[in-house]
Amino acid sequence: FASAYNNLGVVHERRGEPEKAMVAYEKALLLDPDLAEARKNLERIKARR
Repeated sequence: FASAYNNLGVVHERRGEPEKAMVAYEKALLLDPDLAEARKNLERIKARR
């Protein structure tokens, strides 16, 4: 399910919903702390803030 949450985060980002994307990436990382793609995506959003 971690990959699904990461994909959901990508969709939220593309829709211009960074807060929702962050929540999805954080859920992905709770399920799989080693999911590098979700970590990278979350760090990218945080860097934009």
